[in-house]
Amino acid sequence: MEKGSYNKPIMTLDNGQLWKQVDSQRYYMPDGHLYIERGALGSFWLGSEDANRRMRVSRIQ
Repeated sequence: MEKGSYNKPIMTLDNGQLWKQVDSQRYYMPDGHLYIERGALGSFWLGSEDANRRMRVSRIQ
């Protein structure tokens, strides 16, 4: 994880994809297995199996 603009996290996944947080809330994502699921109207959500929260993300690369 890296910090992007406005201290929003930028995540690099094992397959080389870069995802950045879109919403404005602060989240703590524990290390472990992360998953990305498709939402309504072309949105994507990143969540963790260890936490009961998820954040809205968009793909950079």
